[in-house]
Amino acid sequence: MASIDLAQVTKDVLGAMTTAIGSGSGQVHAFARAEAAKIAVSIAEIGQLRAAGVIDEEEMELHLDVQKNASRAVLMAVKGIGIVTAERAVNAAISVALAAVSTSLGVPFVRV
Repeated sequence: MASIDLAQVTKDVLGAMTTAIGSGSGQVHAFARAEAAKIAVSIAEIGQLRAAGVIDEEEMELHLDVQKNASRAVLMAVKGIGIVTAERAVNAAISVALAAVSTSLGVPFVRV
């Protein structure tokens, strides 16, 4: 099983989130940095559990939904960011992380 470069995944996830958010206050981007790290680690862990057969595809999807909802809630709590922007940022971040983890581990995610 290949290893996952979490630093690079986090950087790529943050890039996707930053693009989706656009210009904004430093506070928005500070929260995005924190969420990027959480998303990268969470999806890497979910991928590893799936690759090891600890969880099945349905459980994998449920774990992904939990992470997506948590990240969306955090971003929506930041003053100046709307639901559409938060959704777009989280979706972009998760897509990047899923693609990286899927490639590294060879685990096909249903939602990429």
